[in-house]
Amino acid sequence: MKLPLAPFIFHCRLFLFVGFTPAFLLAQANELSQWVDRVEVRGQTLLKAKVRYGMQPGSTPGDAVGGINHSYDNGFVNIDSWSVVNLTNNWGYEYEEDEANGFLNLYSLQPLEETSLTEWFDPNFGGEILFSKFIHMIEEYAIGIEAGIGYMETSQPFLDVFQMDWIRDRYQHWLGSAFPSPEDKEDPPGGQAFLISNEPIRDTTALLDGTGIRELELEFLTLRTGFFVEHAINKNLNAAIHLGLIGVYLDVEYDYAEIIGPYHLSEMFNESEFLWGGYLGATFSYDFAKRWSFISSAKMLFLEDFYLGSDTRSAFIDFSDSYLLQLGVRYDF
Repeated sequence: MKLPLAPFIFHCRLFLFVGFTPAFLLAQANELSQWVDRVEVRGQTLLKAKVRYGMQPGSTPGDAVGGINHSYDNGFVNIDSWSVVNLTNNWGYEYEEDEANGFLNLYSLQPLEETSLTEWFDPNFGGEILFSKFIHMIEEYAIGIEAGIGYMETSQPFLDVFQMDWIRDRYQHWLGSAFPSPEDKEDPPGGQAFLISNEPIRDTTALLDGTGIRELELEFLTLRTGFFVEHAINKNLNAAIHLGLIGVYLDVEYDYAEIIGPYHLSEMFNESEFLWGGYLGATFSYDFAKRWSFISSAKMLFLEDFYLGSDTRSAFIDFSDSYLLQLGVRYDF
């Protein structure tokens, strides 16, 4: 998890980016003008992207009968050659506290359904530098090419409440002896000392209330290139449409912490991926001084979706309806 200072640091970086980039580019104007006709510095925000949090069962306890496999969130009891007499040597558990008073206590938490909680992204901010060059004129329309690089980051905290079915089964050592520790059971010598009953005693079936805190932290690095067609509406106002390809390097960290009855569950996932897609947008610009213009732009994004997590907890980021809003300034060489 990032420190609380991280948002402050990010906004300082963004301020420096927006404040000093134009000055640096102007200092290099002579060299840049040989390659591009204009440069833009834009602030940007990503809108209507959403994340779906999934919750799936992680175990299958089955019915409280012998002769079948039973899997739990903290262990398993499966059949083997001893199962003809409802005994088994094929079992395991995770924690020593799962064994008490001569019984092995295994549990399973089952979501009432494969819950999918959808949350819209909170407002997020970043920046982009865009270079463009005119390549052709058709009457009053100018055709050009553009290339840009941008950056954004955001944190998405989410609190939810839910319910789960709680199943707890007990197993007894067939000799009434103490159970071996989880470490000893990993490499058992075999024999009757490790036999337990394959038929569970189901002592608990209940509905538990749960609360969960989920947080998604994302960093975007965007690279895009494409074509634009621009038309002068009047002396100062211009409109353009844009079409191109975009690549997004996405680094995502997903943390969750849940309290479900007596159980505390938490886990963290981190994954990075490069996503490819396209964009279609429109821009309006207003010339407020010689060589200088205000920019307002909106772009629809057509990006792949992104998934991370495990079999039981997951986050699915959906960009299907997302778009970028941008405001900035442009300098014409």
